[in-house]
Amino acid sequence: MLLRRLRDPGTSTRRTPEARERLVEHPMTAALLDAGVRLLLAELEPRTPAAPARFFGCLSAARVCAAATRVGPLRVTAAHLRDRWPRQDDFVEDLLSYALWFEHHFAGAIAQAAELPRLLPEGASLQEAVAVLLRSELHTLAEPVTSRMEVLSCALAASQPWLREAQQRNYAVYDAAWDTALSGVLRRCGRRLVDGTPREDLARAVGSLGEGVSLRLLAHGERPEEQRLADDDFARGCLALLRSWTAPLAAGEDDDRRPGPALPAPPPRTRVADVLPRLADPTCGTRATPAAQRRLAEDPITSQLLDGALLVLAEEFGVGPGAACGPGCTDCWTPTPDAAPRFFASVSAARVVAEARRAGHPATAAQLRDRWALQEHYVDDLVGHALAQVGLLYRTAGRSTGGPSSPDEMQRDQQEVHGRLRRPDGSADFRLRLLLTTVAARASIVDDFAEQHRLADDAVLAHAGGALAATGRRWADDVDPRDAARTILAVTHGEVMRVLATGDDGVLGGQPALARGTTAVLTGLLAP
Repeated sequence: MLLRRLRDPGTSTRRTPEARERLVEHPMTAALLDAGVRLLLAELEPRTPAAPARFFGCLSAARVCAAATRVGPLRVTAAHLRDRWPRQDDFVEDLLSYALWFEHHFAGAIAQAAELPRLLPEGASLQEAVAVLLRSELHTLAEPVTSRMEVLSCALAASQPWLREAQQRNYAVYDAAWDTALSGVLRRCGRRLVDGTPREDLARAVGSLGEGVSLRLLAHGERPEEQRLADDDFARGCLALLRSWTAPLAAGEDDDRRPGPALPAPPPRTRVADVLPRLADPTCGTRATPAAQRRLAEDPITSQLLDGALLVLAEEFGVGPGAACGPGCTDCWTPTPDAAPRFFASVSAARVVAEARRAGHPATAAQLRDRWALQEHYVDDLVGHALAQVGLLYRTAGRSTGGPSSPDEMQRDQQEVHGRLRRPDGSADFRLRLLLTTVAARASIVDDFAEQHRLADDAVLAHAGGALAATGRRWADDVDPRDAARTILAVTHGEVMRVLATGDDGVLGGQPALARGTTAVLTGLLAP
């Protein structure tokens, strides 16, 4: 239900249902919400070095140092923070880089990739192969805070060139790990890539599938029942991709046709000094020599400060205790799921009113408080309003009814999405959706995402149904059409996230990776 805080008798400022609905429909209500959406979008755009980092205003020196002291073992003060990062912007940049240290935070998953094929017997079936791939931690959210930081950085990467470079490196590591696992699994199954399928397509599509599944899981609050659905979505999509893009080796066929590890990964970064560029920068760092910079980066208090900042973000994201400082931690803080995250400092009452007035509306702070007595109530309704505006990619999402689409219409939609991804101004709504996903652990936001995903699933189903009707194909007997829609949407969202993060749309022969991956998944879910 959109604008639930305005409509809920427990939080509304109006007593009767009729009065609440009049307030919902009032033009000033929409003006105040639209102003908030514009302010959120502005945070995703390039900013001058002197501009305050409002998204990360929660990372005050006092709060970070208090959290770092709780992480332990040393007592940390603001002087320690200033000695390393005199400017907050430099600290935020190094914190993002630290959070994106993929080969450190996900070292276990990368190492596991080479071990997965050994769990399969020779001549294993595709179903057995998928069951093994499902055990990979490459598609799970083992690190709730750094996983959310990955999503957030994808939203910011279009306006931050250094973030894009970091994500390009991470995806190269990610693809190489998936390629290692998939190559070994296909050898065990006696299969090869079909002619004309680039080997990087399979690793990329499986990785995008995993990321899309994880995005939905994040948006729905990582509840146990959602985790089970996420596992099913990944297994279904992975099996569909293997059916579409691989074939059995013929008797006597040369083993060279089997895929072998070939996607290179960058050399791993093994020291924290490798991922703190601002600390090591002689123009903004506090140490003059490389040796002194390295000692400062590897000082225990530096790690405490970074982990303390992740702990603060864990609170902001609404994830549970232990997410930042380890599973044994239970008392670093008490989560307050309904509190407004300071992460939304960019939509303070003063800024919302000022933005609405800039757009020509005679807004006042009193009008804002008359609708939402508490800032967290405004934030809740703002998120639902923003999600309803940006939708989840498909043109029929949000419509009360949507008829089947023809294959030509599907292709046009894919081209439209692809074109928007290539333009920063056109990708703003996609990036806003990623931003909102990071704070979706809060119950009201989860409900809004669930509704938007339902609408998007309906749209995908209508698209696919039209294409099947036009071609005379049908779903496989063991495929539920709604499950198929979830899977197709997952690989789409994962590919969108990748393009936003890296700027690489994987175009081959005029066709982007988005179209190749979704087509392969759809094909693999159909009856022979």
